[in-house]
Amino acid sequence: MNLEYMFSLVRAGEHIGESERPHMTEQSGDDISLYIDLMHYGFTMKAGRQLTPEFRGAFRQLSLNEQLLLAAEDESRLLEAVLLNDVFLADSDILLREYQLHSKILRDICSAVIVVNRRVDYIAHSDLDLLYRYFVNAKVSDDQLYRFADKVFISTLLERLLNEERVIFTWIINNLKSMIQQGYLDACNNKYFFSKLFAKSDYVQGDTVALLELAAEKSVEVYECLISAHVRIDPFHRQTDYGGWLREAKKFQALAKLTFNVPEGYTSKEHLKMLHRMNAFEKLYQFERAYLNL
Repeated sequence: MNLEYMFSLVRAGEHIGESERPHMTEQSGDDISLYIDLMHYGFTMKAGRQLTPEFRGAFRQLSLNEQLLLAAEDESRLLEAVLLNDVFLADSDILLREYQLHSKILRDICSAVIVVNRRVDYIAHSDLDLLYRYFVNAKVSDDQLYRFADKVFISTLLERLLNEERVIFTWIINNLKSMIQQGYLDACNNKYFFSKLFAKSDYVQGDTVALLELAAEKSVEVYECLISAHVRIDPFHRQTDYGGWLREAKKFQALAKLTFNVPEGYTSKEHLKMLHRMNAFEKLYQFERAYLNL
C-alpha cells in the first residue's frame, strides 16, 4: 500500500473499519487539552484497533513525518489518537525534550504526553502555558515546586485560575498550599487572589477553606482582605431568597473560622468588626442550627 493510496483512503474515511466509528471529544480550540483527556479516558489505547488491518499495518511502516502528514488529513482525528498513544508509550527523551521544535500536531502531542507522564523537567522555563497545564492536571511533588516559582508564572497561574471556567480540583488547592508552605507563593503579595477566589466561589468548604486559612495565617493582610468581603446575611435576603442566603451564610461561617488563628491580642478595626458580626449572626439565626451547624 503506497503513501498516495493511503492519502486517498484517509480523505475518503476508508481507513477506519466498517464497524468502528471513533467518538472524539470536540476540539474547542485546544488540542492539548483534548489529547490529555483522550489519554486519561483510555481512548488512545484502542485507537489503533479502529483502523482497518491493512491500513494499520501499512501505517506502522511509515516514517513519523509521513504519519503526521496523514494525520493532518484525517477529519476523524483517529490517526492523531494513534500517534498520541505511540508517543505516550515510547516516552522518548529526545522527542519530548525537543517538543517546541516540532510541527503543531507533534508539538501538541508531546506537550500532552509531558503532562500525563509527569515529565516536568522537559518543560521550557519560558513555556508558561505548558507549566500551567502541568500544575492544574495533577499533584506537584515538593521537589518539583521550584520549577513553578517564577513570579511571572505565578501571576499567570493565579489569573487563569480566577478567569477560566474550570473546577479548582483538590490537587490544585494542594499545589497552591504547598507553594505557600515552601515559600514560593507569597500570600501577602497575592492577597487579592484569595479574596477574589472567595468571592467567585458559590461554596467555600473543605480544601478551599484550608487554603484560605493557610493564607490568612501567613499574612494578616490576607486575613483583613478576606473578612472585608461582602456577604449577604441580612434578614431581608433570608426572607426573599433563602437558598441564596444559606449559601452566603455558610461562606460567612468559613470567614468566621479564620478568626481563630489571628495573633493573640490582635485588635484591628476590621477584626473587631468581624467579631461583632459573628456575635450578631449567631444571636439572630440561633434557630438555624440544623442548617448552619451553629
